[in-house]
Amino acid sequence: MRSVIKVVCALFTAAFVAGTAATEERRIALLIGNEAYVDSVGRLDNPHEDVDRIAVSLTQADFAPDDVIVVKDAGQRAMLEAVAAFSAKLREAGGEGVGFFYYSGHGASAESAGQRENYLVPSDADIETADQLALAGVPLTSIIKSLSAIEAKSIFIISDACRNTLPISTGAKALGGAGDKGFAPTPVRPGLFIAYATADGATAPDDGVFAAAIANQIAVPGQRATRAFELAFRQVVETRPGTALPFVSPGLTQDFCFVSCPDEAPVTVMGPSDASPEELSAWRVALQADTKEAYTDFADAYPDTFLGGEARAMAVLRPTAEERAEAKQVGGDSGGEAVDRALTAIEELTASIAGLARLGGVIDSPESITDFVNNARVYERRGDTLNARKMYERAIAMGADFVDVHYAYVAILKAQEGLIGAREIYADLARSNPDNSGAQLAHASVLPGEAREAKLEALDASDYGPASYELARLYSLDRLGAQTTSDKRAEERWLAAFRDADAAGDVERRFLDKALLSEWRAEVERKWVAYAANASAPEITFTPSSSSSGWTIRAMPTEPSIAILYKTESQSDYRPTGRGMTTDPRTGDPMPNMTINLPLGSEPQTILVKYLDRNGNEQGPFEYAFDPDVRFVESAKAILEMTKFSWVSGRRWDDKNLIYFTNLMTSACGLDGISYGFSETDLGKTWPVPACDENNPGAIGENDQIYLETDESPEAVFIQLTFKDGTQTPVERIPVRFN
Repeated sequence: MRSVIKVVCALFTAAFVAGTAATEERRIALLIGNEAYVDSVGRLDNPHEDVDRIAVSLTQADFAPDDVIVVKDAGQRAMLEAVAAFSAKLREAGGEGVGFFYYSGHGASAESAGQRENYLVPSDADIETADQLALAGVPLTSIIKSLSAIEAKSIFIISDACRNTLPISTGAKALGGAGDKGFAPTPVRPGLFIAYATADGATAPDDGVFAAAIANQIAVPGQRATRAFELAFRQVVETRPGTALPFVSPGLTQDFCFVSCPDEAPVTVMGPSDASPEELSAWRVALQADTKEAYTDFADAYPDTFLGGEARAMAVLRPTAEERAEAKQVGGDSGGEAVDRALTAIEELTASIAGLARLGGVIDSPESITDFVNNARVYERRGDTLNARKMYERAIAMGADFVDVHYAYVAILKAQEGLIGAREIYADLARSNPDNSGAQLAHASVLPGEAREAKLEALDASDYGPASYELARLYSLDRLGAQTTSDKRAEERWLAAFRDADAAGDVERRFLDKALLSEWRAEVERKWVAYAANASAPEITFTPSSSSSGWTIRAMPTEPSIAILYKTESQSDYRPTGRGMTTDPRTGDPMPNMTINLPLGSEPQTILVKYLDRNGNEQGPFEYAFDPDVRFVESAKAILEMTKFSWVSGRRWDDKNLIYFTNLMTSACGLDGISYGFSETDLGKTWPVPACDENNPGAIGENDQIYLETDESPEAVFIQLTFKDGTQTPVERIPVRFN
């Protein structure tokens, strides 16, 4: 069977068993940057600069220059040999070794026979089909396994392999198949810290933003590794709006700092397995109660443990007993009393079910709904689905309308009668039990697309909370495989409706056994947190740049699109940007041209942009205020914030100390002044800012002075920048080393 392939943007870091620096410690790095690819793969612009930038920061972080190995445009054999040599050096360092592997270039994942593998793409790989990837690529898993077998103090593996869509054939399978799911997940290993820079399947431009953020943060003295990566991720999200937040699995057991850890006892990061038997017992009690009060009591009893932190997080998500009681009164006193009675009855039923389940036996003469449901579940555990089905039928005949009961019955029907049979049986149940909400919901769950949605909306109109959950699922990424902005808005709307119903007490009373409800709540809160984190993310981002030929504004929707249209305020009609020659595998259509061109000397103006999503739905218009002067300042601020600790650099030359200001001078079009000195209270010196060449921003003239010659050996330079919009940076202390 031919494999299915998809290019991915999954940057992950894996570290280790981490420790603090010691005098015997040896730090070794291997940095690979591939950009000169063959035409079938596609050339990149930034990997060489990425590895150079990382190399500079590592040498500032106590990595000896001879132990920072930089390899550029490596073929498959050269990559494998470099990794082997790096592993050998790290193995020689023994338990005091620190390893840092960084790769920048193309990355891809392939799937065959249900197994997915992540690959780094060598510069000599001439790949046109997924079948060739296993032969021409370098398996990332093999690198991880090789390095994880080495007894070292700390090992970091960073793969910045998420550039653009490789033009590789997907073979016989449709693009909606497993190959579209993005980077294959990396298994969690004990003692490892694993982080993904973006969500599965997301992509990022070849812009060097992540490498710059990493380089900036690992050079900060006294900053722990976890904090360094946290801030790096934050910089990426702030610099590149719309980027998904990273996934992080906190597995560290000790602190690690790239530059001079604080002189204090190491902090141990605990996981659930570290909890004492007493704590685990108390945690089970809190979970069973599932109330704000229970979680708060647990957090107060175990304030400094892993589970204590989990309890504080759960307490935020749960209403207090008083808040829940107030929510029950929304429909009036009589309605609140009815809800109280229903909840009391359910609590009694649940307690009865739980007690019977602990006994694990079949009740010989079942009489109540509780008895029949207990027997059904006992039979299910034994694998006797025929008798389980009979017990569920008896419970439903007695009027059971609990969601978990009907869903369990549906599952048995699907297995025994098939989907069509289950649909027919529940059609009869729904007709004969119009007031049984559980039966109506279960009937909706077996209906096809539009009919399911229509029935769920009718149920939701009667404020039936579980219908809101199922409506959210209809628009979820799990079901659709890919979401448009409209889909995300719909999912978020239904998630909010479910949460409101749950807070009002309308959901819990619909479940007999709370296990399924707990799963629903956990899923809803996970998605709600993700939506809240991306609430301010724009639907389209605008990135201006200039060259000798004019201004280019890159208008990039954050979802797949099939067309982009734009006009200025003075124009009456929208005009399309056109389409390129490359087919977007996410839509199956030619990828739209995402650039809008303006001539040099263009006046400030507002540009209106629309786009069509993959379903042809129009989104927008979105306004972009174009102002050349503002763009230069914004660009300068973003770049200089990311590269703060490399504003100046030192060099020893001919018995003189030279301080270079070149990094600041490349942002001349956004800067108005550079003040500096060798103490925080003395910034009386100014460095000349070159004239801005709008045709070539960032250029430094042949006659511009780029370095300061001094007989002094300052440990740092204090700098304050003034931008052309009048704003200033704080006074920053920039460490300087003279090598």
